[in-house]
Amino acid sequence: MGKIKDLSFPELSNNIEELLTLNKEDFLHLCSKPEDWNTPKTYSTFVNENEQMILKYKEFLAYRPMHWAWFLRMLKQQGINKSFISIPPNLSEIIKEPCIFVIPHFGLHMLVPHILGHFIKPESHILASGYIDAESVNSSINNILPNVQVEFMKIPDIWILRKLIRGYNNGNYPIIYPEISSSEDKTFFELKLLGEKVYVPMGVEHIGRLCKSKVIPIAMTYNEKYELHLGPTLNYTETGSILLPLFSWIEQLIQNTPYQWFGWQFMEEMMVSKAIKNELSLVQKQ
Repeated sequence: MGKIKDLSFPELSNNIEELLTLNKEDFLHLCSKPEDWNTPKTYSTFVNENEQMILKYKEFLAYRPMHWAWFLRMLKQQGINKSFISIPPNLSEIIKEPCIFVIPHFGLHMLVPHILGHFIKPESHILASGYIDAESVNSSINNILPNVQVEFMKIPDIWILRKLIRGYNNGNYPIIYPEISSSEDKTFFELKLLGEKVYVPMGVEHIGRLCKSKVIPIAMTYNEKYELHLGPTLNYTETGSILLPLFSWIEQLIQNTPYQWFGWQFMEEMMVSKAIKNELSLVQKQ
């Protein structure tokens, strides 16, 4: 086995003993340098070119592996402990019955299912999904925290919504990661985010409608302390009844902690694509 400083994050589970004995600063060996990261123009503009905020964004990306490793260590040693993580006081009551979780791409978002697993009934599972890179990370987490009730399903999978619905009907808690797109696909829902028109897959509304379940948005950020944020409890009544308040809440998260949102690169690509389309349209009109 190699030393932690020589490993990628998914390999941490091969070195659990070392993971549990190192200081937090030792995990910096897992990290890159902040100056190695580029800052999307959309983010720089959003923070008015503030150098301190730009540095925060770069540090967030560079030091994320350290926070992953340290947080896993704390969970392994202490479980859920208020000394290092802030949990909404009413969380257990809100999720005592199966519901659908929506986890936006903030902070250590892939660790949120493993936190939620501490608050559900012993016979239930959190149903998470992700691509092959997420599968390797999830496998590593499960080796470190083998008793957490998280079941991982790999995507793409054309039956994923059906599997999540079946899981809910069996007493489990499906997770949806809300995405945004520049595609004007007619099956997507159009809304405004940060003043820009975006398109959103409607999976969370379909599941909420078919399961007749409440939808609970939840996110995780970190500064001096790791913190879970609960959004408004949502129920499907008509098209947009979940997505509109959900993205209003996500926008507020972005306003409060912009440097921990993973959507800036997409917004950058979307703006570039839109500019190219507008330019082509002008050329065609000439």
